[in-house]
Amino acid sequence: MCIPQNILLCLVATYALLTDMRVKNITQCLRQNVDPTISLITANELGVLRPPPPGLNILVSISPELDYPVAVMPSHLVPCGPVVRAIARLGADDPLRKWLARGPTVYVNLGTHLKADPTQAAEMAAAFRHMLDKAAVTMCGERKLQILWKLGRKAGVGERLERDSFEGPWERALDPLRPEVEDGRVRVTDWVEAEPKSILESGGVICSVNHGGANSFCEALW
Repeated sequence: MCIPQNILLCLVATYALLTDMRVKNITQCLRQNVDPTISLITANELGVLRPPPPGLNILVSISPELDYPVAVMPSHLVPCGPVVRAIARLGADDPLRKWLARGPTVYVNLGTHLKADPTQAAEMAAAFRHMLDKAAVTMCGERKLQILWKLGRKAGVGERLERDSFEGPWERALDPLRPEVEDGRVRVTDWVEAEPKSILESGGVICSVNHGGANSFCEALW
């Protein structure tokens, strides 16, 4: 199955490169305002599919041990591991840091754009319920497991969502986690003010549940 899928991927990539006006517009703007000879790797003429210019090295935000296995890494690709920007750490007196220090924490952040409806939220809550029950057995005598869940919500027809107000269908969706929510071990919020990387660097997070986006993936690896 891999060969047909890869052929299809190449055809889709080719179509995207030929029809995507964003890349062409960016190239035109750079040539007008920066350098008339400039060329993007993903620009027209299928630059991404052509051999690289002599001496070109491309830093890629991967590590061979963490990516799909390849027979030979092209010599012009330099895997340098996750590339992430530096951010300020949570201060010692930050309430969130103090909460994270209470016990091992599962940090759930599915990105900014993914929104769940109550049914989807209920499915996740049921999965977390199962996880907490298993952890209560396997972590006997240790600090109890916590969950910090940034739940992006999709408003229903005529529904107005108030921040961090989980009522009606949302209350029912989160009902499996009610004991831990009331006990303060599970925090569910529409938004987390702290940078995701600062949360991961707090030392309290033992698992990052994310949507596989480049930022979330690289920050978790870092």
